[in-house]
Amino acid sequence: MAIGAGLNFPLKVSIKHRFTEMTKSHNHQEFLTGFRVLEVGSRLASSVSARLFAELGADVIKIQQAGESSVSYVGQNDHVDVSVGVAVSASQHLGKRIVDLDLTDSDGLDKFNRLAVDADMVVSDFHLD
Repeated sequence: MAIGAGLNFPLKVSIKHRFTEMTKSHNHQEFLTGFRVLEVGSRLASSVSARLFAELGADVIKIQQAGESSVSYVGQNDHVDVSVGVAVSASQHLGKRIVDLDLTDSDGLDKFNRLAVDADMVVSDFHLD
């Protein structure tokens, strides 16, 4: 069963309304206040995207495979110093909450689905074949 299969993710927040309010107040950090983003991924693409949402005030929850480090995707290149990987990872996770879940087991999938139902958006960099 695919993650989130059969779930309907309604958009709970009117983006047009948020944009109108943002342009009035000029406070970009509050643009997405009340907007929840679920980040599921292990590459820089999802991390950078979700970080931008966090900077705009969204509540971003990064789902991390239980037992894995959030820097694992950065340090896989032999030419990248591990300390650089840690610094990049730390900067990309600012403003996010990190939740460890085992998505290979039914309990972890149930918890993920409960989080996804309450999310306004799911950001992922997985390749679906």
